[in-house]
Amino acid sequence: MTNGRPYKPGRANYPPVLLRKRDAAFRHHAYLKISEGCNRACAFCAIPLIRGKQVSSSINDLAEEARQLEKSGVKELTLVAQDLSSYGLDLHNSENLTSLLENLLKKTKIPWIRLMYLYPEHITDDLLNLMATEPRICKYIDMPIQHASDKILKLMRRKGTQKDLRNLIEKIRVKVSGISLRTTLLLGFPGETHEDFEELMRFADDIQFEHLGAFIWSPEEGTSAIKLKRERVPEDVARLRLNALTERSEEISLEKNEQLIGKTVEVILDSVADESEFHFYGRTRGDAFEVDNVVRILEGNGSVGKICKVKIVDAKEHEIDGVIL
Repeated sequence: MTNGRPYKPGRANYPPVLLRKRDAAFRHHAYLKISEGCNRACAFCAIPLIRGKQVSSSINDLAEEARQLEKSGVKELTLVAQDLSSYGLDLHNSENLTSLLENLLKKTKIPWIRLMYLYPEHITDDLLNLMATEPRICKYIDMPIQHASDKILKLMRRKGTQKDLRNLIEKIRVKVSGISLRTTLLLGFPGETHEDFEELMRFADDIQFEHLGAFIWSPEEGTSAIKLKRERVPEDVARLRLNALTERSEEISLEKNEQLIGKTVEVILDSVADESEFHFYGRTRGDAFEVDNVVRILEGNGSVGKICKVKIVDAKEHEIDGVIL
């Protein structure tokens, strides 16, 4: 589940809108795919087998695509790839995610630029410094970490340890004040014990991710995980672990949303509300399109695609109520 919404691992991990033609109702938002494929060898993932090795598009091509999207009315551009933080490593030149962002900022005036699917290893200081100082880049990082037990991370063929993850997240929060972090966790991986799960729960409780999605491991043809000589976690046990983690993440989500009550935040209006008591649905800079919190506008005038100042008056786990100022 991704904040209560279905999420299917093992395939291109993009929101549903990317898999269909751009919806005319959401012309203010677009995805920009900056590379295709992945050079990682995560034991649970079939994407490299399906998509092949990473192939990055050039900065010039991406900047031109972004300019065309801006002309069509895009106000929020979400950069996506199977491994966003590795962008440009296959180009063998100075092009990387930071230089791409700098170019997009220079060549367009799109007010919101969002980053999704960053592998922890290549989140650089240069990237964080740019996010901290450039208001047009949303203070938001989607960084799937999969697990926090060193044993399970090793079995998953993920680089780094829990200590590395803690240090990175601490650095991100220090450098980019007010950042919203999303992660994805994988439960029930072969060999996962109750102790491994408890360690993951403690980690999630310590870190307090703003958004957390989780799913249960399932065998993917061709992946190395299905060959592991480790005891497989019974599905009912994995489901109980998922439910416990989801319940805790819901509590954290509610606590963080309640902290917004009384504050004024920027909200982009996504659609006109069907219900008579609401005027619009929108999102804050800390919420990605289709997967995170929804802001329900109770009062105020606006139009779809407009970015407004909104005072927050109430909050639930994934719904925030506000009025346009």
